[in-house]
Amino acid sequence: MGELIAALRQTEKGAKGRYRETLREEFTRVGQELFLGGATAK
Repeated sequence: MGELIAALRQTEKGAKGRYRETLREEFTRVGQELFLGGATAK
């Protein structure tokens, strides 16, 4: 049971799992601001 709880905590931290996908929209926005001057890419 302790291993399951530890694994779930790691997922929240992003060590394993899909935490980084929650940041994808933010990375896209920042990239557009840096490289396109805020214009949206098509």
